[in-house]
Amino acid sequence: MKAFKQYLGEKIDRDSFRKHWKKAPILTTGGGDLKKRAAFWNSYFKHFENKYGEIPNRIKNAMQMADMKPNPTITYKGRKFSMRTGMDEMDLLYHVLNESVTDLHEARFVDVKGWANGQKRKLVLWKPKRDIRPFHTEHLVNNPKDYGLKEEDFLKVLARSYGFDPEDIETRRALDGIKSGKYDRDRDIDNFMYGQGWARIVLNDGIGSIEGPIKANLHSAAKLIAKKYTWSQIDFMEIGDILKDNAESIGDEDTWKSYLKTGRVPKRTTIGSTMARFREHVDLSEAYRGDMLIGWVDTKNKLILHPEGGRGWKFHTQVLTNKVMSAEEFRKFQPNRIGVGIANDMVKFVKSGDMTEAQLKHIIDKSYENIYNALKAGKSDGDYDTELNLEKAGWVKVRIDRKPNGRSSVLGDLDRCQAAAKVIDKKLGGWQGIKTDQFWVRDGGTMVADEKTWDTYVKTGRVPKRTDIGKTMSQFR
Repeated sequence: MKAFKQYLGEKIDRDSFRKHWKKAPILTTGGGDLKKRAAFWNSYFKHFENKYGEIPNRIKNAMQMADMKPNPTITYKGRKFSMRTGMDEMDLLYHVLNESVTDLHEARFVDVKGWANGQKRKLVLWKPKRDIRPFHTEHLVNNPKDYGLKEEDFLKVLARSYGFDPEDIETRRALDGIKSGKYDRDRDIDNFMYGQGWARIVLNDGIGSIEGPIKANLHSAAKLIAKKYTWSQIDFMEIGDILKDNAESIGDEDTWKSYLKTGRVPKRTTIGSTMARFREHVDLSEAYRGDMLIGWVDTKNKLILHPEGGRGWKFHTQVLTNKVMSAEEFRKFQPNRIGVGIANDMVKFVKSGDMTEAQLKHIIDKSYENIYNALKAGKSDGDYDTELNLEKAGWVKVRIDRKPNGRSSVLGDLDRCQAAAKVIDKKLGGWQGIKTDQFWVRDGGTMVADEKTWDTYVKTGRVPKRTDIGKTMSQFR
C-alpha cells in the first residue's frame, strides 16, 4: 500500500475508484449500537486505505460524527456532502485522497502554548521545543518583560510563600529552580498571574485548553485566541480550572462561537449528548492503541490508560499527576515520612525562635508540592510507599504490554485486581483486544497466557491449574 504522501501530484482514476467504492462494506445490522457503527466505519476506511493510502483522522472523525445526525452532511472546502446518498460520500473520499497533505493533515493545526490577558489585550505565545519545554512558569520567570513584570515581582511572591525575604538565598534558589525548568508549576506564582488577569494557553495539534480559576479571564483570553486563530486551527478546547477537574469542553465551532459571545458553554441537546458519547468512544479507542499502555483503575472502576512515552507519560505516577489528581489530592497518599524528616531537621530552629511553626508547616507543604511537580514532569519515576497507599485504598496499577513476549499486569488488592480485569476486558474488547502474550493477575502473582484462562479469571477471580495434557496443548497452541 502506498503512503498518502506518495499520492501527491498523482490523480486517482475516478472510474476505478467508483468500482472500488461499490465493493465497500455495508452496515446491515446493529445500526443503533455505537461500537458496531464504529467497527463498521473502521472496516470501511480500511477498505479504501488498503488501496489508495491514508485518510486523515480529521476526515474520518467528521464522517463518523455526521453519521450520528438526523440529516448527516459535511461541508468540505465550501461544498456540502450528504452522507447517505452514496455518490456524495464517494465524491468526498475521492476529493480527500486527491488533496495535498498540507491542506488536510493535522499539521495545519496550531502547536503553541503561552499566556493570555484579555484585560490588557496581550498574548504571549511560543512554539514548544522537545519535551514540551519551556513550561509556562519557566517561560514567565525567564521573560518577565514580555508580561510587563520584573524579576523582583516573582521574588516577592516566593518570599511571601516561603516565609523569607526577597533577597534571601532560599528565595533566590526557589526562583532558580523554576527558571531551570526543574519544576513545571508554582502555585503561588500561578495564583499571582491569575490575579493579574492572565490565563494559561495550550493549542497542541487539535487539542487546546484555556486554564485558570477566574471565568472572566478565561472568556477574555478566548476572544484573543479567536482573533488570532480560526476554529479549524483549534478543533477542540477545554476551558476552566483543569487541575481541579472543573472545566468544560468545546468540540464544535457553533459552541465555540456561542461561548465567545456569552461567556458560557451551552448545554448539550439529546443529539449533542449522543455525539459526545460517540466522540468519547472514538477517543477511547485511540487511547487504547499502542504497544505499551500504562495507567490505573480507580476506586470507582474507571479505567485510566495512556500510551507509555511518546505523547503519553513514562511513569504510572506521572499519569496520575497529569490527568487525575491535584497536588492536594495526591498528598493524601504520600507517606508521612517526608514531612517528619523535614520537621526533625528543622525543629531546632522552631525551638530557638528563628522559625515559626507556621513557617515550618509551609516548608513541609512546599516540599510535598515540589515532589508532586517532579513526578508530573517525569523527573522522578514515583515513590513505592505512595503507590502502595494507592493500592491499599483500592486503586489498581495497570500495564498493557503488546510487544513480543510482553508482560501485562494488574497490581493491587486481589479482589480489586479482578474488578480491574473486568473493566479492562470490557473496554479493550476481551483477550483479543488486549493482545498480550502474558497477563500477570492477582497482584502480579499468577500468569494468564490464553483466552480461556483469562475469561475464567474475569468471571471467577481464579486462575485454573493446568493439567499435564493442558500444558502440552497450550505449548502446542
